[in-house]
Amino acid sequence: EMECAILSSHRSLAPRGIAGGGDGQVGETHVLRNDGRTEVLPACAQTSLAAGERVVIRTPTAGGFGKA
Repeated sequence: EMECAILSSHRSLAPRGIAGGGDGQVGETHVLRNDGRTEVLPACAQTSLAAGERVVIRTPTAGGFGKA
């Protein structure tokens, strides 16, 4: 067993675009539990992991720059 902590940003607000560019997309952090559950973690969280469990981090995309 181990402790896992995450301190992240842009989980509820997308990164803003500038100079007319569109906003990016928000990120996500999931824990895939051994019993088949998927637990979605908030931006700042700590949880215990058992052997074989996985953490999936999807980083946010950047906001765009300028009009396309």
